[in-house]
Amino acid sequence: MAFLPEHQRDTYSDNDIQQLCEIAGAPSEVGPKLKTALEDVAANYRRMSDSKELRATNKAKSRELSSIAKRAAQLARQIEGMSHEAHTAFERQITEDETKVLLGQSTGPSLVLSDDVSGGETRALALEPRNIVNILRGIENTAARGTERSSQRKSGRPFDMALNVWMSSISSIWDDFSTLPFSRYVTDQSDPVSPAARFCALAFKRLSPQTPTSRVMLAMKERVTSRRAKQSKT
Repeated sequence: MAFLPEHQRDTYSDNDIQQLCEIAGAPSEVGPKLKTALEDVAANYRRMSDSKELRATNKAKSRELSSIAKRAAQLARQIEGMSHEAHTAFERQITEDETKVLLGQSTGPSLVLSDDVSGGETRALALEPRNIVNILRGIENTAARGTERSSQRKSGRPFDMALNVWMSSISSIWDDFSTLPFSRYVTDQSDPVSPAARFCALAFKRLSPQTPTSRVMLAMKERVTSRRAKQSKT
């Protein structure tokens, strides 16, 4: 079954796939698999591009993330400072839900999670108030960092989430089908030179002919930088 069938199109011709295989140094036999992978990524790009929810401006996104950060921080402080009686109420409910989970009963929304281990045994994982506070602080930090990133971006063209998600997927496809590095080398005019850059430029040109190659190369630059940062931490 096709991935996101309502957004599937015949984006890449046989000649396109042949060219992309040659650029990647991949044997022509993998052409059908490469086409399937590229078409699925293209379908996801169309879905994201068509979604009004993903068209929020940086200002609107910052406002939303700021609200989430403030609410998470407020709730974390409330839980940290709650009374002994409130803490006891949490413990009582957690104990009841743990018993239900271990008996295989439904708890509905709960601070106790069911974890199936080997041998069919069920284990109940309880989130204590300190765990909840840690999660809320994590939400606060994540939302705050998202706000900072939005404010750091230059004014003008908004962040293209669909293109950047597409580029992330393409980098994985490149790793699967090519032994060459996912490197970005371009001319002063942003014309692609390295094999991976040429691959990205051609693949996206077939998907969105109106998009300047310079924008694709910028998204690739960000992806290469992100990959290097992750690799340096491992």
